[in-house]
Amino acid sequence: MVLVLKERKEPSELKLLRMLKVRGGLVDDSRFWNLEKGYRGEVLFDKWFFCLDGEWIVVNDLLLEYGGSLFQIDSLVIGADRVYLFEVKNFEGDFYLDDGRWMSISNNEIKNPLLQM
Repeated sequence: MVLVLKERKEPSELKLLRMLKVRGGLVDDSRFWNLEKGYRGEVLFDKWFFCLDGEWIVVNDLLLEYGGSLFQIDSLVIGADRVYLFEVKNFEGDFYLDDGRWMSISNNEIKNPLLQM
């Protein structure tokens, strides 16, 4: 059984960008697609997780502050004897490292997924 204490909500920025895209006023198309793919990945994670056996308490989209820095946890999952932190990524395609920077085949730099964890 899964008890969800905080449901996942569609990010406000994504909602706004969707409205702008429909009206033809979207300036940064890459930002929209990054947010869209990220949210879709989180929704897929939720569907996958709800199929697991066991008893879990789930808190989604948890925004915390530590040492003056804000950070977000995609899903905090509490089990009987453990706590799990999930950072969901929904990357596709091929990537390579160039002098410590993560690059797509089309030479676009992405944030280092390891540092984000």
